[in-house]
Amino acid sequence: MYNYAAAAAKRRKKETSPSSSFDSLPDAVAISCLARVSRLDQAALSVVSKRFRSLVVSPEFYKTRSLMGHAEKCVYVCLGLPPHLIPRWFVLHPTLDPATGNTVKRAQPIPFFPSQPREGSAVVSLDGSIYVFGGLVNGERTSGVLLLDCRYHTWHQVTPMRVARASATAQVVNGKIYVLGGCKDRRSADWGEVFDPKTQTWAALTVSEPMPDEEDPDTRPRMSLIHGSVVIEDKIYVIDFWNRTFFYSLSQCKWGRGSPARLESHSLNRRDWCVVDNVLYSVGNDGCIHWCEPHELDRCAGVGMNWTELSSYPMKELQNKLIRSRVVHFGGKMARVWEKTTRNFTKCLEDILPGAKLASSGHNVVVFWKELLPEKSVRIWCAEFSFKRCYKWGFTFGLLECSNAILNLDPILDRSKVLYSISVDV
Repeated sequence: MYNYAAAAAKRRKKETSPSSSFDSLPDAVAISCLARVSRLDQAALSVVSKRFRSLVVSPEFYKTRSLMGHAEKCVYVCLGLPPHLIPRWFVLHPTLDPATGNTVKRAQPIPFFPSQPREGSAVVSLDGSIYVFGGLVNGERTSGVLLLDCRYHTWHQVTPMRVARASATAQVVNGKIYVLGGCKDRRSADWGEVFDPKTQTWAALTVSEPMPDEEDPDTRPRMSLIHGSVVIEDKIYVIDFWNRTFFYSLSQCKWGRGSPARLESHSLNRRDWCVVDNVLYSVGNDGCIHWCEPHELDRCAGVGMNWTELSSYPMKELQNKLIRSRVVHFGGKMARVWEKTTRNFTKCLEDILPGAKLASSGHNVVVFWKELLPEKSVRIWCAEFSFKRCYKWGFTFGLLECSNAILNLDPILDRSKVLYSISVDV
Protein backbone atom coordinates (compact mmCIF):
# COMPACT_ATOMS: atom_id res chain seq x y z
CA MET A 1 0.00 0.00 0.00
CA TYR A 2 1.38 3.38 -1.02
CA ASN A 3 2.38 5.50 1.95
CA TYR A 4 1.18 9.00 1.03
CA ALA A 5 2.35 10.51 4.32
CA ALA A 6 5.89 9.24 3.86
CA ALA A 7 5.98 10.46 0.25
CA ALA A 8 4.77 13.91 1.29
CA ALA A 9 7.37 14.10 4.06
CA LYS A 10 10.10 13.04 1.63
CA ARG A 11 8.95 15.69 -0.87
CA ARG A 12 8.94 18.42 1.78
CA LYS A 13 12.41 17.39 2.88
CA LYS A 14 13.63 17.58 -0.71
CA GLU A 15 12.05 21.04 -1.24
CA THR A 16 13.67 22.42 1.90
CA SER A 17 17.02 20.77 1.35
CA PRO A 18 19.89 23.25 1.80
CA SER A 19 21.36 22.19 -1.53
CA SER A 20 18.26 23.39 -3.39
CA SER A 21 17.45 26.45 -1.29
CA PHE A 22 18.52 30.03 -2.03
CA ASP A 23 19.13 30.40 1.69
CA SER A 24 22.05 28.01 1.41
CA LEU A 25 24.04 30.41 -0.77
CA PRO A 26 26.89 32.35 0.83
CA ASP A 27 26.09 36.00 1.59
CA ALA A 28 28.38 37.32 -1.15
CA VAL A 29 26.68 35.16 -3.81
CA ALA A 30 23.18 35.95 -2.52
CA ILE A 31 23.93 39.68 -2.54
CA SER A 32 25.28 39.43 -6.10
CA CYS A 33 21.98 37.86 -7.18
CA LEU A 34 19.76 40.29 -5.27
CA ALA A 35 21.69 43.30 -6.60
CA ARG A 36 20.23 42.60 -10.04
CA VAL A 37 16.65 42.90 -8.78
CA SER A 38 14.74 46.20 -9.01
CA ARG A 39 14.00 48.14 -5.83
CA LEU A 40 10.28 47.37 -6.07
CA ASP A 41 10.99 43.63 -6.20
CA GLN A 42 13.45 44.00 -3.35
CA ALA A 43 10.63 45.27 -1.16
CA ALA A 44 8.66 42.09 -1.94
CA LEU A 45 11.67 39.87 -1.33
CA SER A 46 12.39 41.51 2.01
CA VAL A 47 9.18 40.02 3.44
CA VAL A 48 10.07 36.50 2.32
CA SER A 49 12.58 35.89 5.08
CA LYS A 50 14.60 37.66 7.73
CA ARG A 51 17.79 36.83 5.85
CA PHE A 52 16.57 38.53 2.67
CA ARG A 53 15.50 41.54 4.70
CA SER A 54 18.91 41.85 6.34
CA LEU A 55 20.77 41.44 3.05
CA VAL A 56 18.88 44.08 1.05
CA VAL A 57 19.52 46.75 3.69
CA SER A 58 23.18 45.91 4.30
CA PRO A 59 25.98 48.30 3.26
CA GLU A 60 27.57 45.44 1.29
CA PHE A 61 24.40 45.12 -0.79
CA TYR A 62 24.39 48.79 -1.86
CA LYS A 63 28.13 48.75 -2.53
CA THR A 64 27.78 45.66 -4.74
CA ARG A 65 24.77 47.15 -6.50
CA SER A 66 26.70 50.30 -7.33
CA LEU A 67 29.84 48.44 -8.52
CA MET A 68 27.71 46.24 -10.79
CA GLY A 69 26.06 49.28 -12.33
CA HIS A 70 22.58 48.34 -11.12
CA ALA A 71 21.91 51.44 -9.01
CA GLU A 72 18.54 52.96 -9.97
CA LYS A 73 17.50 56.57 -10.41
CA CYS A 74 15.02 57.61 -7.75
CA VAL A 75 13.44 61.05 -7.92
CA TYR A 76 12.63 62.88 -4.68
CA VAL A 77 10.52 65.99 -4.22
CA CYS A 78 10.21 68.22 -1.15
CA LEU A 79 7.03 70.19 -0.53
CA GLY A 80 6.13 73.03 1.78
CA LEU A 81 2.64 72.26 3.06
CA PRO A 82 1.22 75.05 5.26
CA PRO A 83 0.07 75.06 8.00
CA HIS A 84 2.80 72.44 8.62
CA LEU A 85 6.03 74.25 9.49
CA ILE A 86 8.35 71.42 8.46
CA PRO A 87 8.86 70.51 4.77
CA ARG A 88 7.68 67.05 3.72
CA TRP A 89 9.71 64.71 1.51
CA PHE A 90 8.35 62.22 -1.03
CA VAL A 91 9.87 59.64 -3.38
CA LEU A 92 8.29 58.80 -6.73
CA HIS A 93 7.18 55.18 -7.20
CA PRO A 94 5.71 53.57 -10.33
CA THR A 95 2.16 52.51 -9.49
CA LEU A 96 -0.47 50.63 -11.47
CA ASP A 97 -3.53 52.81 -12.04
CA PRO A 98 -6.55 50.47 -11.72
CA ALA A 99 -8.75 52.88 -13.69
CA THR A 100 -6.61 52.86 -16.84
CA GLY A 101 -4.32 49.86 -16.35
CA ASN A 102 -1.33 52.11 -17.02
CA THR A 103 1.73 52.55 -14.84
CA VAL A 104 1.89 56.07 -13.38
CA LYS A 105 4.11 57.82 -10.86
CA ARG A 106 2.87 58.41 -7.33
CA ALA A 107 4.50 60.27 -4.44
CA GLN A 108 5.17 58.12 -1.39
CA PRO A 109 5.92 60.00 1.87
CA ILE A 110 9.15 59.32 3.73
CA PRO A 111 10.25 60.45 7.20
CA PHE A 112 11.03 64.16 7.61
CA PHE A 113 13.50 65.92 9.88
CA PRO A 114 11.69 67.90 12.60
CA SER A 115 13.96 70.96 12.42
CA GLN A 116 14.58 71.31 8.67
CA PRO A 117 14.38 74.98 7.59
CA ARG A 118 11.07 75.88 5.98
CA GLU A 119 12.68 77.10 2.75
CA GLY A 120 15.78 78.64 1.20
CA SER A 121 17.99 75.52 1.43
CA ALA A 122 20.33 74.18 -1.24
CA VAL A 123 20.13 70.46 -2.01
CA VAL A 124 22.48 68.05 -3.78
CA SER A 125 22.78 64.26 -4.08
CA LEU A 126 25.94 62.22 -3.52
CA ASP A 127 26.61 58.54 -2.75
CA GLY A 128 22.94 57.61 -2.34
CA SER A 129 22.18 60.52 -0.01
CA ILE A 130 20.63 63.99 -0.19
CA TYR A 131 22.40 66.89 1.51
CA VAL A 132 20.37 69.92 2.65
CA PHE A 133 22.45 73.08 3.19
CA GLY A 134 21.36 76.13 5.15
CA GLY A 135 18.01 77.85 4.73
CA LEU A 136 15.83 80.29 6.59
CA VAL A 137 14.90 79.76 10.25
CA ASN A 138 12.67 82.49 11.67
CA GLY A 139 13.78 84.74 8.83
CA GLU A 140 17.51 84.26 9.57
CA ARG A 141 20.14 82.39 7.58
CA THR A 142 21.45 79.16 9.07
CA SER A 143 24.68 77.20 8.58
CA GLY A 144 23.18 73.80 9.46
CA VAL A 145 23.58 70.78 7.17
CA LEU A 146 21.32 67.72 7.05
CA LEU A 147 21.81 64.38 5.32
CA LEU A 148 19.00 62.11 4.14
CA ASP A 149 20.26 58.56 3.60
CA CYS A 150 18.06 57.43 0.71
CA ARG A 151 18.90 53.75 1.24
CA TYR A 152 17.21 53.62 4.64
CA HIS A 153 15.34 56.97 4.64
CA THR A 154 17.04 58.10 7.82
CA TRP A 155 18.23 61.62 8.70
CA HIS A 156 21.55 62.74 10.16
CA GLN A 157 23.11 66.07 11.07
CA VAL A 158 26.41 66.87 9.35
CA THR A 159 29.23 69.29 10.14
CA PRO A 160 27.75 72.80 9.70
CA MET A 161 29.03 75.26 7.10
CA ARG A 162 31.50 78.02 7.91
CA VAL A 163 29.00 80.70 6.81
CA ALA A 164 25.25 80.94 7.32
CA ARG A 165 23.46 80.77 3.95
CA ALA A 166 19.95 80.90 2.49
CA SER A 167 18.94 80.51 -1.17
CA ALA A 168 22.43 79.27 -2.00
CA THR A 169 23.24 76.69 -4.67
CA ALA A 170 25.22 73.45 -4.44
CA GLN A 171 27.01 71.20 -6.94
CA VAL A 172 29.15 68.06 -6.78
CA VAL A 173 32.54 68.09 -8.52
CA ASN A 174 35.10 65.27 -8.15
CA GLY A 175 33.43 63.89 -5.04
CA LYS A 176 33.34 67.22 -3.20
CA ILE A 177 30.38 69.55 -2.67
CA TYR A 178 30.65 73.23 -3.60
CA VAL A 179 28.12 75.54 -1.93
CA LEU A 180 27.93 79.01 -3.47
CA GLY A 181 26.01 82.16 -2.65
CA GLY A 182 23.19 82.74 -0.20
CA CYS A 183 25.29 85.06 1.98
CA LYS A 184 26.05 88.75 2.40
CA ASP A 185 28.63 89.40 -0.28
CA ARG A 186 30.93 91.78 1.58
CA ARG A 187 33.88 89.38 1.71
CA SER A 188 34.75 87.31 -1.36
CA ALA A 189 36.19 84.67 0.95
CA ASP A 190 32.65 83.93 2.12
CA TRP A 191 31.14 83.59 -1.36
CA GLY A 192 31.61 79.84 -1.41
CA GLU A 193 32.95 76.87 0.51
CA VAL A 194 33.79 73.23 -0.17
CA PHE A 195 32.71 70.14 1.78
CA ASP A 196 34.71 66.90 1.76
CA PRO A 197 32.32 64.04 2.70
CA LYS A 198 35.23 61.68 3.41
CA THR A 199 36.75 63.89 6.11
CA GLN A 200 33.49 65.68 7.03
CA THR A 201 35.31 69.03 6.87
CA TRP A 202 34.71 72.40 5.24
CA ALA A 203 37.22 74.66 3.50
CA ALA A 204 36.90 78.15 2.09
CA LEU A 205 36.56 78.44 -1.67
CA THR A 206 39.98 79.26 -3.08
CA VAL A 207 39.83 82.49 -5.09
CA SER A 208 42.92 83.84 -6.82
CA GLU A 209 43.21 87.61 -6.54
CA PRO A 210 43.33 89.25 -9.99
CA MET A 211 46.12 91.56 -11.03
CA PRO A 212 45.25 95.28 -10.81
CA ASP A 213 44.88 95.57 -14.59
CA GLU A 214 42.66 92.46 -14.63
CA GLU A 215 40.23 93.67 -11.99
CA ASP A 216 36.71 93.70 -13.45
CA PRO A 217 33.82 94.17 -11.01
CA ASP A 218 31.50 92.90 -13.74
CA THR A 219 32.88 89.38 -13.22
CA ARG A 220 31.85 89.25 -9.57
CA PRO A 221 28.33 88.06 -8.89
CA ARG A 222 26.15 89.37 -6.08
CA MET A 223 26.22 86.23 -4.00
CA SER A 224 23.03 87.00 -2.09
CA LEU A 225 21.00 86.75 -5.31
CA ILE A 226 22.11 83.40 -6.76
CA HIS A 227 19.23 81.02 -7.49
CA GLY A 228 20.65 78.19 -9.59
CA SER A 229 23.76 76.54 -10.98
CA VAL A 230 25.07 73.92 -13.40
CA VAL A 231 28.45 72.23 -13.89
CA ILE A 232 30.06 72.29 -17.33
CA GLU A 233 33.53 70.71 -17.58
CA ASP A 234 35.70 72.47 -14.95
CA LYS A 235 33.38 75.43 -14.36
CA ILE A 236 30.45 75.94 -12.02
CA TYR A 237 28.02 78.40 -13.60
CA VAL A 238 25.64 80.32 -11.35
CA ILE A 239 22.56 82.30 -12.35
CA ASP A 240 21.31 85.42 -10.59
CA PHE A 241 17.86 87.01 -10.34
CA TRP A 242 18.56 89.15 -13.42
CA ASN A 243 19.19 86.09 -15.58
CA ARG A 244 22.92 86.82 -15.70
CA THR A 245 25.46 84.01 -15.54
CA PHE A 246 28.82 83.89 -13.78
CA PHE A 247 31.25 81.03 -13.39
CA TYR A 248 33.84 79.79 -10.95
CA SER A 249 36.76 78.08 -12.69
CA LEU A 250 38.10 75.18 -10.63
CA SER A 251 41.34 75.02 -12.62
CA GLN A 252 42.07 78.76 -12.34
CA CYS A 253 40.38 79.33 -8.96
CA LYS A 254 38.75 82.57 -10.06
CA TRP A 255 35.39 84.06 -10.98
CA GLY A 256 34.35 85.14 -14.47
CA ARG A 257 31.32 86.49 -16.28
CA GLY A 258 29.31 84.13 -18.45
CA SER A 259 27.15 84.85 -21.45
CA PRO A 260 24.45 87.51 -20.94
CA ALA A 261 20.81 87.03 -21.80
CA ARG A 262 19.75 88.20 -25.25
CA LEU A 263 18.04 91.59 -25.21
CA GLU A 264 14.88 90.20 -26.76
CA SER A 265 14.67 87.52 -24.05
CA HIS A 266 14.92 89.73 -20.95
CA SER A 267 11.22 89.21 -20.26
CA LEU A 268 11.69 85.44 -20.28
CA ASN A 269 13.27 84.87 -16.90
CA ARG A 270 14.49 81.29 -16.66
CA ARG A 271 15.00 79.24 -13.52
CA ASP A 272 15.89 75.74 -12.36
CA TRP A 273 18.52 75.01 -14.94
CA CYS A 274 19.78 71.45 -15.29
CA VAL A 275 22.15 69.57 -17.59
CA VAL A 276 21.31 66.15 -19.06
CA ASP A 277 23.48 64.42 -21.66
CA ASN A 278 25.39 67.65 -22.32
CA VAL A 279 22.23 69.65 -23.05
CA LEU A 280 21.22 72.62 -20.88
CA TYR A 281 17.53 72.98 -19.95
CA SER A 282 15.52 75.70 -18.23
CA VAL A 283 11.89 76.60 -17.68
CA GLY A 284 10.67 80.13 -18.42
CA ASN A 285 7.93 82.27 -16.98
CA ASP A 286 6.07 81.66 -20.26
CA GLY A 287 5.75 77.99 -19.29
CA CYS A 288 8.08 76.84 -22.09
CA ILE A 289 10.93 74.40 -21.65
CA HIS A 290 14.02 75.82 -23.37
CA TRP A 291 17.33 74.21 -24.27
CA CYS A 292 20.72 75.32 -25.50
CA GLU A 293 24.22 74.00 -26.03
CA PRO A 294 26.47 74.27 -22.95
CA HIS A 295 29.05 76.38 -24.81
CA GLU A 296 26.42 79.13 -24.97
CA LEU A 297 27.25 79.84 -21.32
CA ASP A 298 30.66 81.24 -22.29
CA ARG A 299 30.77 84.99 -22.72
CA CYS A 300 31.07 86.43 -26.20
CA ALA A 301 31.00 90.19 -26.78
CA GLY A 302 27.64 91.36 -28.09
CA VAL A 303 26.16 87.88 -28.27
CA GLY A 304 23.73 86.38 -25.78
CA MET A 305 22.66 82.82 -25.03
CA ASN A 306 20.78 81.21 -27.89
CA TRP A 307 17.87 79.47 -26.15
CA THR A 308 15.51 77.32 -28.25
CA GLU A 309 12.02 76.24 -27.28
CA LEU A 310 11.64 72.47 -26.94
CA SER A 311 8.65 72.18 -29.21
CA SER A 312 6.11 69.48 -30.09
CA TYR A 313 2.36 69.19 -29.59
CA PRO A 314 2.68 67.34 -26.23
CA MET A 315 5.22 69.93 -25.02
CA LYS A 316 2.80 72.71 -25.98
CA GLU A 317 0.16 71.07 -23.78
CA LEU A 318 2.73 70.91 -20.98
CA GLN A 319 3.44 74.62 -21.47
CA ASN A 320 -0.25 75.44 -21.00
CA LYS A 321 -0.16 73.66 -17.65
CA LEU A 322 3.11 75.18 -16.47
CA ILE A 323 2.13 78.76 -17.28
CA ARG A 324 -0.66 78.50 -14.71
CA SER A 325 1.72 77.41 -11.93
CA ARG A 326 4.00 80.43 -11.51
CA VAL A 327 3.57 80.94 -7.79
CA VAL A 328 4.26 77.41 -6.57
CA HIS A 329 7.32 78.24 -4.50
CA PHE A 330 6.90 81.95 -3.85
CA GLY A 331 4.65 83.36 -1.15
CA GLY A 332 3.13 86.82 -0.85
CA LYS A 333 5.84 88.01 1.55
CA MET A 334 8.61 87.55 -1.02
CA ALA A 335 6.47 89.21 -3.69
CA ARG A 336 6.05 92.33 -1.55
CA VAL A 337 9.82 92.49 -0.95
CA TRP A 338 10.43 92.17 -4.69
CA GLU A 339 8.00 94.97 -5.55
CA LYS A 340 9.53 97.21 -2.91
CA THR A 341 13.14 96.71 -4.03
CA THR A 342 12.55 96.87 -7.79
CA ARG A 343 10.95 100.30 -8.15
CA ASN A 344 11.47 100.59 -11.90
CA PHE A 345 10.15 97.12 -12.63
CA THR A 346 6.48 96.98 -13.60
CA LYS A 347 5.79 93.30 -13.07
CA CYS A 348 5.41 91.54 -9.75
CA LEU A 349 7.39 88.46 -8.83
CA GLU A 350 4.59 85.99 -9.61
CA ASP A 351 4.50 87.23 -13.21
CA ILE A 352 8.24 86.90 -13.68
CA LEU A 353 9.25 83.60 -12.10
CA PRO A 354 7.82 80.21 -12.99
CA GLY A 355 6.41 77.87 -10.36
CA ALA A 356 8.03 74.73 -11.70
CA LYS A 357 11.12 72.75 -10.68
CA LEU A 358 13.39 70.71 -12.94
CA ALA A 359 15.41 67.61 -12.09
CA SER A 360 17.35 65.08 -14.13
CA SER A 361 16.30 61.43 -14.21
CA GLY A 362 18.76 59.33 -16.18
CA HIS A 363 18.63 60.59 -19.76
CA ASN A 364 15.34 62.42 -19.17
CA VAL A 365 14.19 65.59 -17.41
CA VAL A 366 11.44 65.68 -14.76
CA VAL A 367 9.41 68.80 -14.01
CA PHE A 368 7.13 69.35 -10.99
CA TRP A 369 4.36 71.91 -10.55
CA LYS A 370 1.21 72.61 -8.56
CA GLU A 371 -2.31 72.67 -10.00
CA LEU A 372 -5.09 74.56 -8.24
CA LEU A 373 -8.41 73.14 -9.40
CA PRO A 374 -11.64 75.19 -9.69
CA GLU A 375 -13.09 73.45 -6.63
CA LYS A 376 -10.00 74.72 -4.74
CA SER A 377 -8.48 71.29 -4.35
CA VAL A 378 -4.74 70.97 -4.99
CA ARG A 379 -2.73 68.47 -6.98
CA ILE A 380 1.02 68.17 -7.43
CA TRP A 381 1.94 67.13 -10.96
CA CYS A 382 5.00 65.54 -12.49
CA ALA A 383 5.96 65.19 -16.15
CA GLU A 384 8.97 63.44 -17.66
CA PHE A 385 10.29 64.31 -21.10
CA SER A 386 13.23 63.44 -23.31
CA PHE A 387 15.24 65.38 -25.87
CA LYS A 388 15.29 64.22 -29.47
CA ARG A 389 17.63 65.63 -32.09
CA CYS A 390 17.17 64.97 -35.82
CA TYR A 391 20.52 65.66 -37.47
CA LYS A 392 19.22 64.83 -40.95
CA TRP A 393 16.53 67.53 -40.94
CA GLY A 394 18.25 69.89 -38.50
CA PHE A 395 15.56 70.24 -35.84
CA THR A 396 14.93 69.13 -32.26
CA PHE A 397 11.78 68.31 -30.36
CA GLY A 398 10.63 67.15 -26.94
CA LEU A 399 9.06 63.75 -26.37
CA LEU A 400 6.69 63.66 -23.39
CA GLU A 401 7.26 60.30 -21.71
CA CYS A 402 4.58 60.61 -19.02
CA SER A 403 2.53 63.21 -17.18
CA ASN A 404 0.21 62.69 -14.22
CA ALA A 405 -0.76 63.98 -10.79
CA ILE A 406 1.48 62.40 -8.15
CA LEU A 407 -0.26 63.74 -5.05
CA ASN A 408 -3.69 65.06 -4.11
CA LEU A 409 -3.80 67.61 -1.30
CA ASP A 410 -6.51 68.96 0.95
CA PRO A 411 -7.88 72.37 -0.14
CA ILE A 412 -6.52 73.86 3.09
CA LEU A 413 -3.04 73.30 1.61
CA ASP A 414 -3.59 75.59 -1.38
CA ARG A 415 -0.46 77.55 -0.36
CA SER A 416 1.72 74.51 -0.86
CA LYS A 417 5.09 74.94 -2.57
CA VAL A 418 7.35 72.69 -4.58
CA LEU A 419 10.58 73.46 -2.73
CA TYR A 420 13.17 71.06 -4.13
CA SER A 421 13.41 68.15 -6.55
CA ILE A 422 16.43 65.93 -7.04
CA SER A 423 17.48 62.59 -8.54
CA VAL A 424 19.45 60.06 -6.47
CA ASP A 425 21.27 56.86 -7.46
CA VAL A 426 20.24 54.14 -4.98
